[in-house]
Amino acid sequence: MLIILADDLTGAAEIAGVCLRYGLQPHFEFERAAKIKYAISAKYETPDFEKNEVLIIATNIRTTADYSAISAISEFIAKQVDIQLFVKIDSLIRGDILSIIQAITQIIPKDKIFILPANPETGRVISNGDYCINGVKIENTPFANEFNLSRRTSNVREIITFGHSASSVCEKLVLPDLLSNDDYFTNANLLSKNDLAVGGSVFFEAYLRTIFQNLKQVETSKSQLYNKKVLMLCGSYSSQSRDFVVNTTDFYKQIIPHADIALLLNDKEKMQIFTDEIAEKIKKNNRLLVAIEQREQHFGSATTIEKLFATICKNLLARQFIDHLFIEGGSTAYACLAECEIDTLLPEYEHSRGVVQFRVPQYRDLHITLKPGSYRWDVNLFADAG
Repeated sequence: MLIILADDLTGAAEIAGVCLRYGLQPHFEFERAAKIKYAISAKYETPDFEKNEVLIIATNIRTTADYSAISAISEFIAKQVDIQLFVKIDSLIRGDILSIIQAITQIIPKDKIFILPANPETGRVISNGDYCINGVKIENTPFANEFNLSRRTSNVREIITFGHSASSVCEKLVLPDLLSNDDYFTNANLLSKNDLAVGGSVFFEAYLRTIFQNLKQVETSKSQLYNKKVLMLCGSYSSQSRDFVVNTTDFYKQIIPHADIALLLNDKEKMQIFTDEIAEKIKKNNRLLVAIEQREQHFGSATTIEKLFATICKNLLARQFIDHLFIEGGSTAYACLAECEIDTLLPEYEHSRGVVQFRVPQYRDLHITLKPGSYRWDVNLFADAG
């Protein structure tokens, strides 16, 4: 059996998409950290695993830095036989990756830890130990100021170990240059059974093909958007998201001023009126994009935006007013699904790398498509959203 531990929801969705691409139907667990141990114990404690069974566990560790779930999962894996573990992280190395690795290896000792982030398909490579985006070192890109002081360097080892003292785990890190997809397959074939694989979706695809032999890509079917009630929530501040919000002609738009966020969250009556307006616009136009006004994000504002989008989601789903929900940004997606108490997602279709469609059995005929904020929407995706 193969278990994938993802540090955010859209990362988990991206992994589900890769599995679908190769004809594997993964089990997808969306659980808050406190429930993960119970969910795994209840469902998988004494099973007869199929050889090609895949379990994806979506967490929100990148945002919360709560590693209790990691420990619970690791304790479960340590008691099993013939379980492989892959740790899905952000291709841009966001989050405290070393703390995740330490939480795992304290329970499951590993000889080497192969960390392969980046994504050459999107211009993100590692060259001479430095992370580069379209030929520019990451310290000289907008991502340098997006997260923390680790972005003052482009050296991958320094980024991953930032804020940590030297340890035996640091000595086990394998951080190869990644200039093309071939480099991922080369390193995947170097892994031994007692090594830990950590990385993005490109590395996972290579790793998957070493675990399951003779995999071939297959076609799956997607939900048609024609004449459906479609809502898109744009919760990312990436340049790709900003460009999409400004330039798309596939959606009617509801742009929320920053000043209105607190007013809506603190006044239930205003929130109800606002939700009614959104519902009417979807009813009239079939599709609506909701985003926050385009300006620089203020520190601490992300949480309130996620709460706002989650409240909108809950109010509309309670009326069964949406057929297809598009959400970008892992933290935004996690907040929305948690608020709506959605605990089961059934992977259905990979539109493109990272853009994955799910069915939600808790809501009749509801589909959700998730996308990491740093990826682009495929313009052809909305061609039939008439």
